[in-house]
This record gives sequence, C-alpha cells and structure tokens, in this order.
Amino acid sequence: MDTPLQKDKNQKFSRLLSVLLAVLLFAVSASLAFLVRYYTQDSAARTLRWVRTAVKNSYYREIPEETLNSATLDDFFGYNGKTPLLDEYSAYYTAEEYKIVRTQQAGGQSGVGVSFVSDSQGDSKIYRVSGNSPAEASGLRAGMYLLGFGSDENNLIYSTKSS
Repeated sequence: MDTPLQKDKNQKFSRLLSVLLAVLLFAVSASLAFLVRYYTQDSAARTLRWVRTAVKNSYYREIPEETLNSATLDDFFGYNGKTPLLDEYSAYYTAEEYKIVRTQQAGGQSGVGVSFVSDSQGDSKIYRVSGNSPAEASGLRAGMYLLGFGSDENNLIYSTKSS
C-alpha cells in the first residue's frame, strides 16, 4: 500500500503527464490544421496570402489593413486596368517569368555605372558610382557634376566640374 507521500507524488506526476499530453495534442492539432489549410488552398490563394504578408511586413509605405486584406493581385500591381496599390517599380513574377528575368539579367547590366540627382539649378550631380564600372575606372566620383560624356573605342570620356 502506498503512503500518503507516495500518493501525492503519483497524483502530481499524473497531472503533469496530463498537461504535457494536452499541450502535445494541441501542438499536433494546430500543425495538422495549418497543413490541411495550406495544402487545400490553390496556388493562387497561397500566392495572394504571401504577397499580402510581404507587403504588410516589408513595403515602405503603410497600406491600411482593410485595403490590404481585400486586395487582389490585380489591385496590388494594377493588372486589368486597375490603379495599383504599389508603386510603379513593384512587380510580381511567376516562377517561370522570374527565371526568364534572372537569365536575361545574368552577367551584366547596361550603362556606365553612374547615378544622378538634379540639383536646384537642374544640373546633373553624381550621387553614386558603381564599383567595377566604366565610370569608376574613368575616375568619376560622387559629388561631381557631369557636363557631358561620350566614348571612343575603349574609354569613357567625360567632362565634369567640382561641387
């Protein structure tokens, strides 16, 4: 026969085991519910949910929750003649389209590797020179004003003034 101390230990152990089993059962049920929900949705619905989450967590402008939750892909990107919720530089590609874009961009970019900003007089001021670019190799630096440029067979030729 068990002593009262032994009975108390057995009851505590039984309660702890019951709680642990309940937590485990809840975790398994929640995981299964998520998997069933995820895999029974079509790919378009999963894509839309992913876009909504990405926009909510990462987009630079605030979009009201109500608008975000009711938006379709057409609304986000302005397809089918709709005014887009996102800026003109945002785009969505299917996996196939993205693969094509990445293949087209592989290996190089066009341009000489310089980015401009207009100052108050409308002059083109260099604000960034890309590394390993023709602009960097020719000596252009951020802060210079570009007055004109051209090239011969092998070199970028430019005219600048200091800021």
